[in-house]
Amino acid sequence: MGSDAKMKPEDAIRLLEEKERELKELEERTGVFQREASACSFLTRQLEETLQVERESRRRLQEVVERQNEELRKAAAERAKVLAEADKIARQALAEEMRRVMEVAEEVRREGIEALEQALEQARDAQRREQLAY
Repeated sequence: MGSDAKMKPEDAIRLLEEKERELKELEERTGVFQREASACSFLTRQLEETLQVERESRRRLQEVVERQNEELRKAAAERAKVLAEADKIARQALAEEMRRVMEVAEEVRREGIEALEQALEQARDAQRREQLAY
């Protein structure tokens, strides 16, 4: 550095110009870094906001899914109840129909017996008439 004191004015000017160029280059790079840092900060804020929206959306979606699951459980329980009631009604209707069929069958049986008894009575009467005719 002691040699800087013996520097010629043109060397000093050249050195000063070089240092000014280096300073200007450093200032330009600093500006670029500041702009990049600002852009990164902006992007980071956007990402944080996006993540917050995503978390809120997930929470709401989870609530919707839980409500839908509850509604499905209620609907399944109601369906089972309705099916059980329908089965009960169908069984009652079937039992009633079977009673009617049995009543009709009994009526037909009685009528058949009566018809048979009448036919037998008529056959006996016809046989008696034949015997009396001889």
